[in-house]
Amino acid sequence: MIGYGNFLSLNGSGDMVLISSNFIMARSKHHFEIDAGIDYRFNMQAFIPGESVWPLFNLGYRYQKDKGGLLFRTGIGWPDGLFLGLGFTF
Repeated sequence: MIGYGNFLSLNGSGDMVLISSNFIMARSKHHFEIDAGIDYRFNMQAFIPGESVWPLFNLGYRYQKDKGGLLFRTGIGWPDGLFLGLGFTF
């Protein structure tokens, strides 16, 4: 997965590119997911301006039926902290 976005923290703000690999282990409709990669931050307006590279990782639980419908996910990681998601699949 490759993503681009902006971040805002207590230390400042800037742009970031996330590059990661996702692994989903399924047992019926209950899934365990792992996400690992790098978080590249640049154009930082912070106490220490410049660029930085951080590790990216998430551990989570996902409820998703094979034939579509409700998707629920939650977990913890870096840089997201705690996360919660709700959606619909088809």
